[in-house]
Amino acid sequence: MNKELINDYLIATRIPSHLAAHAKEVAKTQGMPLSAFVRQAVKRNIDSYIVNERKVIEQFV
Repeated sequence: MNKELINDYLIATRIPSHLAAHAKEVAKTQGMPLSAFVRQAVKRNIDSYIVNERKVIEQFV
C-alpha cells in the first residue's frame, strides 16, 4: 500500500470477545495482520454503504 495510514484514536472500537476471536482467526487464515483485515472490513462496509444503502436511505429522508 502506498497510501498514507494514520492512527486515529477516535476510530478505536470495542467489540464482543467472540467477534474479536473470529476476526483474528480469519486474519490468520488469510495470512494477514489483524489490523489489515479490520481495515479491509471497514473499507468494504463503507463502500457497500456508499453504493447501496445511502441511495435507499435518501429515498426516505
